[in-house]
Amino acid sequence: MKKFKTLSLSFLLTFILLFGLSNFVSAQYTDVNFGGSGVNISYYPSGSDGTSQGDIILYENAATVNSQSIDCYVVVDSITGNSLTNVDQNSTSGSYYSNNEERFFSPFTSMPSGGGISRFNFQFVQDGTFSYNSGTNQVSATNVTLDSVRINSYDLDGNGNANSNQYTEFGGFTTSELDQSTNLVFATASSSTLTKWISNTNAGTTNATDPRNRVRVFYDTMSSFQISIGSGSNGLAYFFLEFAAGYDFPNSLSYYKVSGNVYNDSNGLFGDALVNGSGIGTVAGSSLFVSLINGGDSVSQCTQVAADGSYSFPAVLDGSYSLMLTDQVLAVNSTGNSVSLPSKCMNTGETSGNVSGTDGTVDGIISITVNGDNFQDANFGINMMPEAVTVINEIWNPSHGDTLTVGYTTIAAGGMGNMPFANDAEQGQINTIATFYVTSLPASSNQLLYDGIQLTVGDDGTNPPSLSNPYTITNIDFAKLKFVVNDRDSVEFSYSVMDAAGFADQTPAIYAYFWSNPLPVDFVNVKAHQLDKASTLITWATAMELNNSHFVIERMNDNQNEFTAIGEVLGSGTTFSLSSYDFIDNSKSTSNYSFYRIKQVDFDGVFTYSDIVRVQRSNEGTVSMFPNPIMSHSVVTVEVSTSASSFRIINMEGLDITSALSISQNNGTYSIQVSDLAVGVYFVEVIVQNKKIIKKLNKVL
Repeated sequence: MKKFKTLSLSFLLTFILLFGLSNFVSAQYTDVNFGGSGVNISYYPSGSDGTSQGDIILYENAATVNSQSIDCYVVVDSITGNSLTNVDQNSTSGSYYSNNEERFFSPFTSMPSGGGISRFNFQFVQDGTFSYNSGTNQVSATNVTLDSVRINSYDLDGNGNANSNQYTEFGGFTTSELDQSTNLVFATASSSTLTKWISNTNAGTTNATDPRNRVRVFYDTMSSFQISIGSGSNGLAYFFLEFAAGYDFPNSLSYYKVSGNVYNDSNGLFGDALVNGSGIGTVAGSSLFVSLINGGDSVSQCTQVAADGSYSFPAVLDGSYSLMLTDQVLAVNSTGNSVSLPSKCMNTGETSGNVSGTDGTVDGIISITVNGDNFQDANFGINMMPEAVTVINEIWNPSHGDTLTVGYTTIAAGGMGNMPFANDAEQGQINTIATFYVTSLPASSNQLLYDGIQLTVGDDGTNPPSLSNPYTITNIDFAKLKFVVNDRDSVEFSYSVMDAAGFADQTPAIYAYFWSNPLPVDFVNVKAHQLDKASTLITWATAMELNNSHFVIERMNDNQNEFTAIGEVLGSGTTFSLSSYDFIDNSKSTSNYSFYRIKQVDFDGVFTYSDIVRVQRSNEGTVSMFPNPIMSHSVVTVEVSTSASSFRIINMEGLDITSALSISQNNGTYSIQVSDLAVGVYFVEVIVQNKKIIKKLNKVL
């Protein structure tokens, strides 16, 4: 005779009200029967026997609470690789097994050589509410929730064949239990929502309830339940599930759940000294992982953080551990690992087990002790660093000595333009900046002042401002931050900001004014040289570029009256560093003179021109060179049609490197050993009849 827990009056009242008024019933029970006296079994669709994917098995009167019957239906969710020979074997013994009971749920399978897996979904429902639609193969019913559920999975062994180790996969349980003599080990499941127990032996045993091959799991509540059963090799594999406390283990070994969250903590400990925020499992496209590390610095388990920021280790023995947050999977049993996060992501703090505040060390590591109970709320906080935004404002041409107030100077397009600001993943756009860092000062003799004081050094009081030694301004008033214009055609400084979590951008942005009268590109050394009768080399450099899209190279010959575009070269956008460019005109012009200029074009289509340069063409003397470009060759041959008075090799810096190379010459043919020449661009300069001819030489390998 089955025994059930005694229910309190308040619980019975709740049960009756829920049972009559909703499709959710909470019920305590002792065990669930999937066979035996009083249990009626039906199969859907009609004519099925529960051994095919999609089959549904209804167990009526599976449990009883306060004289009320509870039913359970089981859906064969999937069958992969293997076949079900019997979805629920009722015989107490047979070939290769004994001690089965009718009330067990006992699926028997036949595995192929590569193994297989079957998955079942259980749903507990109110008696008499089950309804099956044969057209859609769908079920409707009033669901029931059971309290304090225990499930035993028996006979996880093998059948004697190699790799025939059997396993079951559960999900959602609170604790689990094995015998100290167990043959089972914890392993990675086929689904991130399930936990896998697998036999470490392929030997078979006939006693289905042998404690060595058994795992018991505990649920606080259960309405639906999913389990997978499988094996790694061919042959028969029998499984036995008991929805009851089952037999006592001779020497029990309890496992507990360790769980927590990863929070996108917008203000870190800097704001409220708490580890909190919204859950996060992916940062900048990179998944996050938490590893459980034992006292020997060895990784015991590693799990991926869910999209909502939660993570758990469902089977952990008593002991002391560390939890480590990373952006990569740590291999089980590996040692010497360290915390890693995606670029610009920082740890804000950690908290351990329902304790407000922090563990005192911001390092992405939590120390925990599991002692006879589940460990919850081992929480990590992370935060993305802010990103200061480059602001470049075009203004009308100021006079020498003028003062330009940052964000309060009229720009050429009208209005005041933008003040310094930053974007932040947690805060959005930051306009009111509590902590502002100046990381570089204006170039040349231009000055930057704050509240009337010229900034010359960083926080150390000695060295100029830099990223590691900024000039820090708290609660900045931009009306007090001013440029003094003394030189050049622009003024600029670099800056960074701190967000609400106390993190500063490590890639400072530029704040600049440039005038509308000067060129947005500062051209340096525009030159043109004849390479040979067929080509001309045009070179130029820029000291700075603002909003520069590209350059258009234009040419006009001495018999023409207007310039024509002959090619384009991409610009560098915005830069305050020296940039070098070149272009070869292979037009084979027969004119005596050609004129060249560079048209600089902004991203908005506005353009300006460089100075005009002229090249005089010579029809006397030719220079040919091969191979060019240089790949796997060790010798380059240069042939000069007329006796040369000078022969030089020049690098991109303009240095003569001829003497550093091995060069032989015979009747106008020069052989150059280039095997030791670094990859790059070089120029061969030959003077023939007082005319300079330059050839461009590329070494790519």
